[in-house]
Amino acid sequence: MFYFEGEWYWGIDRLCHLEARLASIGLDSLPKGAAQIAPRRDMRLIAFPKGGPRLVIDYWFSFRSPYSWISFPRMKKLAHHYDAELRLRFILPMVMRGLPVPRVKRMYIMLDTKREAELAGIPFGTVVDPVGAGAERALAVLHRAMKLGRGEDFAELGQRAAFADGIDLASDAGLYDVARRAGLDEAAVKAALGDESWRPVAEENRKALFAAGLWGAPTFRVNDMPAHWGQDRFWALEEDILGILEGAKP
Repeated sequence: MFYFEGEWYWGIDRLCHLEARLASIGLDSLPKGAAQIAPRRDMRLIAFPKGGPRLVIDYWFSFRSPYSWISFPRMKKLAHHYDAELRLRFILPMVMRGLPVPRVKRMYIMLDTKREAELAGIPFGTVVDPVGAGAERALAVLHRAMKLGRGEDFAELGQRAAFADGIDLASDAGLYDVARRAGLDEAAVKAALGDESWRPVAEENRKALFAAGLWGAPTFRVNDMPAHWGQDRFWALEEDILGILEGAKP
């Protein structure tokens, strides 16, 4: 952990924020415009020949995780760029799985997500916590949406609703509005809310996440390789993808 004048920086992936802040108050000894000492690492979206090996990305996420929200648009972008199948592995929020999240950690996560969202150009900040009914209802609809080919759309819009648009997923008005914009009609939502089959799927996804050696969201891996945790690890996932593609060259 790093701490400077009221702001915490958790891990080496946040040194770019600390460095920028120090520079903004005139404490940078490097010439103006010089490259950062600890720049943020991100995906590069390298051009690659088509027709390579099949890529399958397992992506664990939660409707209550702000990090999941700011990772989702970028995950879609990465998967689509490399023609990978994006396997959505939804899980219940940590606190609904019996894992404690202290208040001080929750506050840090929200503040950290805000600065990471700004860096990535993703809207964030008007929040209605979907924990409880909101998360469960969203997962029920997502389970149905995936069967109808609208899973990615609903997952993205649902997370945006909770963390950027201030929409309450526990309310009928909020949930039905998000579903409609994702291409789901009222009948599909009603059927989803009356169907509990999403619960064993969420539990199966949780067990698979633990088997992969991790526990939180977002987590992802490609072709059953070691998993990566965190919205700041897309560069690592991309390196795995490029390694697979490079190894498949004749």
